[in-house]
Amino acid sequence: MVRLDAVLAGRARARDDDRQVTFSGRGDIQGAQFHALAAIIYERARERGLGHEIPREWLLQGIRD
Repeated sequence: MVRLDAVLAGRARARDDDRQVTFSGRGDIQGAQFHALAAIIYERARERGLGHEIPREWLLQGIRD
């Protein structure tokens, strides 16, 4: 296992060829790898006039005591 900080510091080498696997163990932030792709898809859909807005309230939750 090679950590990103070691690669960036020059203490370890990254992948040497396309057959090697890159894995990211980030705990409970599953799906974060899709944020950049989602932004591109969203912007292209807006440019083409596709889709429709949904109420923001559908995505928010009030804090309960």
